[in-house]
Amino acid sequence: MLTPPLAGTLVVALEQAVAVPFATRQLAEIANARINSVSQFMQHPQFAARNAWREVDSPAGRVPALIPPVRIGGVDPVMGAIPEVGQHSESIAAELGFDGVTIKQWKNEHLF
Repeated sequence: MLTPPLAGTLVVALEQAVAVPFATRQLAEIANARINSVSQFMQHPQFAARNAWREVDSPAGRVPALIPPVRIGGVDPVMGAIPEVGQHSESIAAELGFDGVTIKQWKNEHLF
């Protein structure tokens, strides 16, 4: 355990160590921002202004989801349902070249 004088010295040293990089970042005009909570993130006015939220189906019901950041004028992004865990495991394993016997064995062993 640190004694109060030593702990205070370490806090001052830490503050000095991070002050220069943060000040430099500001002076260099590197984008940075405060950290938002999940609620603050979801309620950010830019998302509303850009109409960035959609509702999609999920195993837990309808949930909000952000559209992709790249926007193409006149093209609506495809926002499909969120799959269940393992929903596509067999088809992905087959696409990767695993044979049906191996896939069936993995399924029987509850690997997916």
